[in-house]
Amino acid sequence: MVTDDAALMAEFGLADGGVVAVRDFADEEPRVAMTGDVTAESLATFVSANRLPSVVEFSDETAPTIFGGDIKSHFLVFSDSTSETNKAVLATFRKVSKGVAGKMICVFVDTNKGDNGRILEFFGIKKMPLGVDTA
Repeated sequence: MVTDDAALMAEFGLADGGVVAVRDFADEEPRVAMTGDVTAESLATFVSANRLPSVVEFSDETAPTIFGGDIKSHFLVFSDSTSETNKAVLATFRKVSKGVAGKMICVFVDTNKGDNGRILEFFGIKKMPLGVDTA
C-alpha cells in the first residue's frame, strides 16, 4: 500500500518516503521498517527478505514459493516436530535465519509428516529411531 496519510504513517513510525513490511508470522515482528536508501534494487531486496517468515515450514503448498522464487540458496533443517529437542533446534534456526534474510531461504522439514517423504527421499534421508547407530 502506498499512502500519504500522515496519521497512518505516524502509526507505523514512518517519515515521508519510508517503507515498512507488515507481516503476520507467528513468533516474528509484525512490522519491519526498511533502513537505508530506497532504490528499486534495495526495495526488491527488502520485499524479498520479508515476504516469508524467517523459517518456512516445508509443505506441498509452500514448496513452489520456496523453490520457485528469486532466491536460489536454501538452508534446510530436517527435524521431527515431536522430538524433545525440536523446540530448541527451531529457536536456534530462527536466530541463524535472521542473518541470511534475503540471501537464503531457511526451511524446516518435519520428518514426522508422512507428506514429506518425497523430500526426504530426494535428499537421501532415512528416518531412523533415536539412538540407532547408522555407521
